[in-house]
Amino acid sequence: MPMKRTCEHKGCNNPTEKKETYKVLDNDFNMYSFKVSLCNKCFEQIHEVKEKMVGDFSVFFNRPIKKKYY
Repeated sequence: MPMKRTCEHKGCNNPTEKKETYKVLDNDFNMYSFKVSLCNKCFEQIHEVKEKMVGDFSVFFNRPIKKKYY
């Protein structure tokens, strides 16, 4: 039986429903991307905040993210 993945948002242990890739422009105008697994609730919360925020998104997740710089 395969293990179910859990949401990677801090404080959430719901089953994963989406795998999302985020492209972020940080404060130094460096572009990077990363992938995370999220439940629908956390996916919606992140997208609401993402529109209003510029900077490091790693504060939202409970594991170190691997940033891929361009």
